[in-house]
Amino acid sequence: MVITVAALASLDGAEPQLAAHIRMATNVGVTEAQLHDIAASLAHTIGRKQGQRVEQAIENVLHAEG
Repeated sequence: MVITVAALASLDGAEPQLAAHIRMATNVGVTEAQLHDIAASLAHTIGRKQGQRVEQAIENVLHAEG
């Protein structure tokens, strides 16, 4: 899951797939805090844009859907 989220965060236009994988990650027990850690790690090691994509997807998936 983590590798797929990281890869999708690096691709322009893959936001729907990123959201789907974040949803799947939570379904198999990945916590919101762990997802935020992934976003922070991506921002630090790959780029801020990628970390922000993950943060936005987390917000859309976890807070828009309840």
